[in-house]
Amino acid sequence: MEKLKLGFADMWGYAQYDFNPADNYFTDLFSQKFDVTIDNKSPDILVYSVYGKSHQSYNCKKIFICGENLKFQKSDIPHYTNSDINLSQYDEDDKDILFPLFLIGINWFNKP
Repeated sequence: MEKLKLGFADMWGYAQYDFNPADNYFTDLFSQKFDVTIDNKSPDILVYSVYGKSHQSYNCKKIFICGENLKFQKSDIPHYTNSDINLSQYDEDDKDILFPLFLIGINWFNKP
């Protein structure tokens, strides 16, 4: 199985909803085809969200996830321009994939 270094930046985190890099939709998804290692220093692919700007310091493929309906125009959120793929409520550009946030809450991988 091919190895993949997966990193996370600027993700959500509060109370019992802290983002867990080892146990989440993206790690589970990529683990279906790759031997995934969490590597936030030099990832092959970075998954990031709106809660910071540290994603700007990475030089790798980037997946932006934004589950918020921010009531802004897409151009008002600078995170969209830093990504290779956008998972969000927008479906306007070739790199946009309509991705309602509830999708990450479904047990797609039959985890206990």
